[in-house]
Amino acid sequence: MWASFRIACNGWSPEIPKTRFRGPFTGNTSFPMLIIGNTADPLSPLSSAKTVSQNFPGSVLVTQDYPGHTTIFVVSNCTAQAVREYFVNGVMPEEGTICSVDGSPFDPPEVGSDSVEGSTPPQKRGRMFFGGGYSRRALQDL
Repeated sequence: MWASFRIACNGWSPEIPKTRFRGPFTGNTSFPMLIIGNTADPLSPLSSAKTVSQNFPGSVLVTQDYPGHTTIFVVSNCTAQAVREYFVNGVMPEEGTICSVDGSPFDPPEVGSDSVEGSTPPQKRGRMFFGGGYSRRALQDL
């Protein structure tokens, strides 16, 4: 799975084009932005998410307490609820919201699981699946 993401970036040139937008990364949006950052993201540090949030008036930063890049590959009902409320109802979470995760790719197998590998298959968990982010069922079940 991770190899496919790495291969996708393989063709990117290390040279920065002269036409690349270099800022400012700030502004007034017609609707406040919801920013999500992980506590220990090596590629998009939480400090950068905080800076972006400060540069867009009215935005709210949700911190997902998890190491790693991006927030879509680990289950967090708290984060999913914040995203759902934002997109469906236009409601922003409280400033300073910190979401824990509900599992990890490295969790031990569940006891009594019905999967050959020892953990409940993604379609039965209904929350996350690799390569696609939150499933429709996960957002509906919140």
